[in-house]
Amino acid sequence: MKTTSSEGGGGARQWPAERVVAVAREIRARVAAARLPVGCVDHPPEERRAPTVGLLSQVIDSASAAGNAPLLDLAAAAGAGRELWDAECESWIELPRSPELPRGRYVALRISGESMAPLMHSGDVVLVRLGPRLVRDSVIVARRPDDGYVVKRVGAVRRTAIELRSLNPEFAPVIIPRSESLVVGTVVLRWEGSRRRATVARRRPASPPRPA
Repeated sequence: MKTTSSEGGGGARQWPAERVVAVAREIRARVAAARLPVGCVDHPPEERRAPTVGLLSQVIDSASAAGNAPLLDLAAAAGAGRELWDAECESWIELPRSPELPRGRYVALRISGESMAPLMHSGDVVLVRLGPRLVRDSVIVARRPDDGYVVKRVGAVRRTAIELRSLNPEFAPVIIPRSESLVVGTVVLRWEGSRRRATVARRRPASPPRPA
């Protein structure tokens, strides 16, 4: 096994080559994450019960008019081959009051998986501006035909296909057909601390344990 050494106060330290490669990948992922146009709110989102419970397609306009975004758990809402628009919304999140937030309709999604680490982690809540706009190196929510929804960075945009990339090098790129019907929208920000709140909630004794 190849090793590299680093000099320190305690003498030379040997790093396995595999460790060096892993650290290099992590640094590249962090640099790439810092360059992505996704804002950050430094506190968890404030959820409130929706005044009207209904499908996303039924409540999105009223939520937008009230300055709110319907909140959905992406993994649960889009499970079993369902369309996101057919998911029931019970909670809303007030949109941040910022002149930098583009006008439009929004949905808040609690994501699952670590493919976009270190930018996002499982349990984080992200704000998605609805619409099929595609910009290279933006982060979008898209639907893979017959295989659910993903949150990925836009890579190559071809005439008939879109390449979606992960920040985490452990996850391979995803190719989907280039179709407006498959693009939910663009991630514009994430709430910092939302993952911590979800973790605390899962640890409460009254709640049944969930798989990681």
